[in-house]
Amino acid sequence: IGYMKTGTIVGIVKAGSMIKHCHVAEYSTRSFPGDRPGENRRLKPYFDALKKIGYTGGVSCECNWGKAGATAVKLETTLKTMKGLA
Repeated sequence: IGYMKTGTIVGIVKAGSMIKHCHVAEYSTRSFPGDRPGENRRLKPYFDALKKIGYTGGVSCECNWGKAGATAVKLETTLKTMKGLA
């Protein structure tokens, strides 16, 4: 669908069942979702739109994971973000 913009949310809803797979990353840094907790609010409309269309396909992180040790500490936040819990 493209970069996360207001029009992208509308595009998700319009595309509906044609969407078979998604990629996601933090908007400003292209890091993994949850890497910048203050940015999580930008992901909510994206996941809300996917829920609205009944999307059940895959969601991949298309991003830079950084150093393994620091990444492992943030993994819980990432998973919560992708599940819509954060």
